[in-house]
Amino acid sequence: MQHMKQPGVYDKKFPFTLNSTKGVNPNSRVLHWHRELEICYVKEGTGKYLINGNEYTVNPGDIFIINNDEIHLCYDDNDLTMLVILFDPSILSGGANVLDHEYLLPFLEAGQTFYNKIPAEENNSRMTAVLSEMEEEYVSRRPFYELMLKSQILRLLTFILRYYRNEDTPRNITRSNIGKSVFEFIDGRYKNPITVQELADIAEMSTSHFSSMFKSFAGVSPMEYIIQKRITSAMEALKTTNDSILDIATNCGFQSLSNFNHIFKKQTGASPSGYRKS
Repeated sequence: MQHMKQPGVYDKKFPFTLNSTKGVNPNSRVLHWHRELEICYVKEGTGKYLINGNEYTVNPGDIFIINNDEIHLCYDDNDLTMLVILFDPSILSGGANVLDHEYLLPFLEAGQTFYNKIPAEENNSRMTAVLSEMEEEYVSRRPFYELMLKSQILRLLTFILRYYRNEDTPRNITRSNIGKSVFEFIDGRYKNPITVQELADIAEMSTSHFSSMFKSFAGVSPMEYIIQKRITSAMEALKTTNDSILDIATNCGFQSLSNFNHIFKKQTGASPSGYRKS
């Protein structure tokens, strides 16, 4: 089952992962957050990021910095290939170095004084070189690669810090946060009927104001977001279980099989049975 809060998958002794991704998997197409800090480098293709209500275009050479409490999603327009790095802050903060906190500033202040995107034209060659070295080191797994990767993380964050210290660096436009409590409620209840009034009550807003704020923050209406959650969960179930399509539709919150088939094809371009076979 897909959850909005997505856990990382890595060795607990060295909480770090690095993957080269092609396209965007369904779980990343819905708003989510995770406890790991994230750095994404765009190798090829185009797309969009939505991070805490701010929309960014994605182009080759861009770097994105996402804090562990920032709600975000990504979708691709054209053959998007990215280098995605996730790491637990304990990699840096667990040591005795008093400067470790300083290295984490881009994440601790992301969305406040820091801009989530470093555009390709601002991404100097040294950042790109370090990212390439990290990928090679992670893939080769030579002896003591963990120590080398930690040193490379520090180098990369140093270049990022220097970039943000530039007075000309753009800052995020702050938007009102409707609160994680709303998303957590949806995450735990999306298989059941949910009304906009229920969500507005949680956010302590009128339904009209809440709907407007939600769409500004998430890019879709509350009900469209709930449908996305249900479809994403159904997509995972179709690929990972032998449950009947009717059972999957019911378990994911759809009231009828015909309604599920119609919405699934509209959202994915394929029928549930066709998607399962693909």
